[in-house]
Amino acid sequence: MTRKKYPIVKRGLQLVLLVAIAIFLSFGLGNGLRLRNAAAGEVDAFLVLGGSIQREIYAARLATQYPDIPILISKGSDDPCILLVFQRERAPIEKVWLENCANSTFGNFYFAQPILKRWDVRHLKLITSPTRFSG
Repeated sequence: MTRKKYPIVKRGLQLVLLVAIAIFLSFGLGNGLRLRNAAAGEVDAFLVLGGSIQREIYAARLATQYPDIPILISKGSDDPCILLVFQRERAPIEKVWLENCANSTFGNFYFAQPILKRWDVRHLKLITSPTRFSG
């Protein structure tokens, strides 16, 4: 028994595959451009995930560069230590808020969310470390 070839079906499948790839690429490029444009927008606030004095030093330097942008430090070092970091960097402390309820990364976001909402934050810069989210 000889096997029949179906060139029309084969060509149709190739066309469907080509269209699917084109849709996928256009969707991916469109989202990539939107993400890039959103990242390029002005930041409304800085959120520092606690647990690292280096992050708090970086936040103090940001406070010096951007004194009008509020900073939320979620479960960072003890309050006097954070104050000393900001004083050492000669950074303004007026727009710095400390959130001390969180005890996990989930808690950082859970307790930060109402504060950021009250501040009407739309563009946030997250300050953390690359290892914070690794499994």
